[in-house]
Amino acid sequence: MLTSAAHPADVVIATQSRPLSVRIPRAILESRIADVDARISRRIPSNIEGLSLLISYVDAIRLAELMNPALCDLAVSHVYDLVALILGAKGDARHLAQQGGARAARLAAILREIERRSGDPSLSAITIALLLGITPRYVHLLLEESGKSFTHHVLERRLQRAAALLRDPQWSNSKIAGIAAEAGFNDLSYFNRAFRRRFGTTPSDIRAEAGHRG
Repeated sequence: MLTSAAHPADVVIATQSRPLSVRIPRAILESRIADVDARISRRIPSNIEGLSLLISYVDAIRLAELMNPALCDLAVSHVYDLVALILGAKGDARHLAQQGGARAARLAAILREIERRSGDPSLSAITIALLLGITPRYVHLLLEESGKSFTHHVLERRLQRAAALLRDPQWSNSKIAGIAAEAGFNDLSYFNRAFRRRFGTTPSDIRAEAGHRG
């Protein structure tokens, strides 16, 4: 729902709802949407373009990033883009929003799903694409624009997960093969090689440094 902060209003939030409130200067909307007043107090359909992207993008924002003025400005710009899409921006405004905020939000969503699902050995770009309603090619394209491939992102997340488990006292009695499997590796030899290449040491050494048994 788009409301105006210039007028009083009552907002009723259902018990099972998850409220998300975004305040945007009217001038920003007027520069991107031709008929802002006609959209005030109208319910926004849940399946409209940009809404799920806005929610996932806000979820992905980290407080530490907002402490950096440049990153904060970028995040604000992306939110403006996504709101413009939700409200039906057209022409150049729509194109710019899709290339800016929508693209950034989709990249954030891809990285979040990789983080969530990296423990699945069968994880692929196709899996992520189906979850997010985009094509596998677009998944690869967005990740390559970030400077790293899909394979690199998945491997990095799995290695970081494995290193964390090796240092975790609760996993001190687990075999290294079990930790590798938990992190998403189904080939122990490959895991050991990739781990040493990434951290310059072995999984056993990381565990020993943490004071756990080998």
